[in-house]
Amino acid sequence: MLSKMKIHFLNFLQKLNCIKNISGVSDELYLDIPCTIPDDDLRDILALSYRYKINMKQLSIFLNNTNKNWFFDNTKGYWHRKVFG
Repeated sequence: MLSKMKIHFLNFLQKLNCIKNISGVSDELYLDIPCTIPDDDLRDILALSYRYKINMKQLSIFLNNTNKNWFFDNTKGYWHRKVFG
């Protein structure tokens, strides 16, 4: 049975337009997300990953020229060290 916390997490993920499919195996969750996503969706995924203590290094694949200024260059962002090391 899913905990309330996991249900809230999954409900929020389902509201993001960039997520095409959600599946899981054991304790791993797989999200089908295009390589380029809107900044607002990326910010939401960063916040969810931070809040639920999900490994954020995998989010570095979303770095591109249009989000570089706020996503990578903002070294004081709470996510920066967790995503880029």
